[in-house]
Amino acid sequence: MAAFWDQIKNIFGKSGEVHERQTPAAVHELISRTEEELADYEDWKNSGRKERALQFIQMEYEKDVLSKENYIGSTFYTINKPASEGFILNFNEQIFNPLEFQHYFDYLKEKILQLDYKLYSSDLRIFNRPGHVESIERHYMKPRYRFNDEKRFIQQYGNVMVTQIKKNHKPVYIQLMCNRYMDRKYTAPRPFNELIVHIFTQSA
Repeated sequence: MAAFWDQIKNIFGKSGEVHERQTPAAVHELISRTEEELADYEDWKNSGRKERALQFIQMEYEKDVLSKENYIGSTFYTINKPASEGFILNFNEQIFNPLEFQHYFDYLKEKILQLDYKLYSSDLRIFNRPGHVESIERHYMKPRYRFNDEKRFIQQYGNVMVTQIKKNHKPVYIQLMCNRYMDRKYTAPRPFNELIVHIFTQSA
């Protein structure tokens, strides 16, 4: 899996965090949506387009898990590291148009916030890379302060970051990562597959 993750970084470039340390963003601002985008988002959530997208992604996830192997070029693949777990969804124009892909990015935030999470930040960074412009949108969420009977902080799935990457303003992929607390002051993280089940649930 480590070798696979190295391949992914070679394909998509270094992580946004490394990029941001090396190159200042040309633009850094809060994420905002136009009234038209918000209206279309609500229409999308109540349409068969959303249901077809979720069914397709669930199918891709199950195929990925059953294969027990990730393939370069797949639409969907999972990431499993010692202190974090998540997935990457590549843009597929047969399933999404660019605006619908943005809707799915925002939909993931909405689903996480249903789980007693709070939104820590939602921001957009735009970088001038050699030969292209890279846009990084992020929703960063943390579990609300809750403690169990042993006075341990209930971390749920850890901190959750949903990232959308665009190249020359065209969508490339969405990444969802759960970064877990390993300190003994925190409860053990909940299984990632529970979060996946929640995401695929058709409510919201």
